[in-house]
Amino acid sequence: MSSKDQPVEVARGMLLLGVLHIHVLHWLFDRLPDADTTRLAGLQIKLLTPHVVLFFALSGMTSAALADKTFAIVGQRSLMLILLAAFSHAIGVLIQYALWRPWRDGIDAWAELMRPIVLGTGYVNVIGWFFVVLAVVRVSAFVWSWNRRVFVLLLAVAVAAAVASERLDLPDNVYEWRHWPAALLMVVLDTRLAQGPRVPHWIGLPA
Repeated sequence: MSSKDQPVEVARGMLLLGVLHIHVLHWLFDRLPDADTTRLAGLQIKLLTPHVVLFFALSGMTSAALADKTFAIVGQRSLMLILLAAFSHAIGVLIQYALWRPWRDGIDAWAELMRPIVLGTGYVNVIGWFFVVLAVVRVSAFVWSWNRRVFVLLLAVAVAAAVASERLDLPDNVYEWRHWPAALLMVVLDTRLAQGPRVPHWIGLPA
């Protein structure tokens, strides 16, 4: 990582903590007994929601040279994100069964573990979807900058797959496809932005 990209990577890390906080609040939202506490959680969710958009925007700023990489490199990193989502889901399922959920029939437990991993949605953890979307968007942004015709072809295949998943009554949002367009738009737009002057820490921290 170059020294030029380091401040943006730090900002991405801070935003990712905010995104994680949002999802924890979503999980707690219906479980909070006190009405005032629930309203406070709802206010935090509204204030922190732009963190998701800003994360993908900063991802685009650090992906300006994505086209210079090879498909193998981009694909390997995206595959690691998919595996990270699957691994964290598996840990979440095991923690649930170890702490409070009764062990049921082995086949049902195995299906509950494997189904989200295969379909790319429905993870028990709060952040798995985010890794999946980032993985898909990285590959899509690479193809966009590499060959627009291939990108249009892949877009047609993705639309056909989404329609087929609906017709086959598969779970909604297979591989989180509903989030792809907005996330990809932010990444592609910000690959075109030149990085401006560095923001001083005394401004960035309170922001």
